[in-house]
Amino acid sequence: MKNPNAINGSIDFIESRLTKAIDIGELAQQAFFSKTHYQRLFRAAVGEPVMEYVKNRRLQLACRDVCAGSTGILHIALKYGYDSHEGFTRAFKAYFGVTPSEYRKYSFSNEMEVVIMLSNEVLNRIGQNAEKTSALLSNFIEEAEKLVAFAYETASSAGVKGIPTTIVANELSNLAKRMEQLRNENVRNLAAGGTSSFEMFDKIFTLIRCIDDGVFQMNLLRFFCGIETGRISPPKDQFDAIEADYAKLCGQFVGNKEYMITLMNEAIELLNEDIKQEAANCVEACIRKMDKAVETGGNTAASAHVAAKSLNGCGRAFLYIAKEVSTSINVLKNITDDFKHLHNLSTDLHQLANTAYSMNINGFNASVETAREGNLAECVTATEKIMKYTDVLQTTYHECEALCCEYERLMELTKRNGKQSEHALAEKRIDDIIFQSRILSSQFALESERINCETIRALTQTALTANTNLLKTRNVAEYREAIAKFLQELNKEVPALEVGGSFAYFAKEYAYFLERI
Repeated sequence: MKNPNAINGSIDFIESRLTKAIDIGELAQQAFFSKTHYQRLFRAAVGEPVMEYVKNRRLQLACRDVCAGSTGILHIALKYGYDSHEGFTRAFKAYFGVTPSEYRKYSFSNEMEVVIMLSNEVLNRIGQNAEKTSALLSNFIEEAEKLVAFAYETASSAGVKGIPTTIVANELSNLAKRMEQLRNENVRNLAAGGTSSFEMFDKIFTLIRCIDDGVFQMNLLRFFCGIETGRISPPKDQFDAIEADYAKLCGQFVGNKEYMITLMNEAIELLNEDIKQEAANCVEACIRKMDKAVETGGNTAASAHVAAKSLNGCGRAFLYIAKEVSTSINVLKNITDDFKHLHNLSTDLHQLANTAYSMNINGFNASVETAREGNLAECVTATEKIMKYTDVLQTTYHECEALCCEYERLMELTKRNGKQSEHALAEKRIDDIIFQSRILSSQFALESERINCETIRALTQTALTANTNLLKTRNVAEYREAIAKFLQELNKEVPALEVGGSFAYFAKEYAYFLERI
């Protein structure tokens, strides 16, 4: 961006005058720009208009004064430029969702002993980043809603051909709503009130994890949109435009995530050690939740197999989905055994999260197959059970994650210095590669069953074998070599396929994947 230093200097100037009158003309003059040019540059750099930034930062600082409890609400309102108690209350409620008096009452009722209180300087720095993040999330939500509307309009005029586009758009709409909730409940309250280093770490860690999940889900939606667009026969200009919009939105979201990483690193630098958290029977509770998930999975797998049989010779794709559900049960049983022996808790949680994500994909695939087969009763029932099973897995993951965190905090006090070791970073990178490989190979296998081509089925086995070996050995170099050969063969076969649009997209995705790993 042009002139970033000038805007950063202007932000510093604004921060020094939040309790004084601020005029756009003065800000533009201080930055040596015209008012019009200054406002355009500021919005490009920060993500929102300059006076919106000023208003929100004043509200964040006012919120801390409200929590302190030693100053009257009217005095706080006047301090931050409001002419009346009523005007301040309206603005405060619009931003935080409650009135200043309600917020103060809530803060006092939840008061607790804290250690290592963060300084105002650090809270101000975090507040600035939080406001930028809020603006970025708002932009994502707005663009996502526009894309959803465009996708719905295109799909409705395309009949059956538009069903998968509608399903993907539904998921994007849900993602936008989750990001809106995250912005309203987590981001805007990040630097409000007295906060200890431990509390701030938990706030930011939760925020970063939610953003990471959102980016990952957006990338999946981009991927599925590309696959479904590849399956559509020409003419499909509007569907190609939708695919391009998904890719653009995903790219923007991935880039903006760096703000959250910076935010976490700044806060983590201040953390010296964890605070003990009491936990009782955490592991036993995890095992009970896993047993319930296994029971639900067994019922779901049985229903999926019934649906596959009801389709007779046309049920190969649904049979594949049923086998995926059965495989997930064995994964859950292995995780349960590890919980019983307190082995590899963090790895097991990662695997449980992957299983939940994978089941979400199976639910999506089952929805598509059910629609393709005319919404037969057995398929509809199985799809509903897979969706409910997905919810059970996601809930089980989040609950077990919380329980395991409490267990580990109880067992040992560790220091968090904010920077993971090189070994931990390398292991996480491999875990991410394994999961992405699993998604690609699984979807490729499903697509090969749809066209029933022996050559493609042989390539499917190559991809699945490479994924299995990667899971066992964690050797990324060997995996790259195997997939590079697989990709060469795939590129040879795609031109000969009568319905090769989706496989051309797979070739592009695998090539992109190889570049990144």
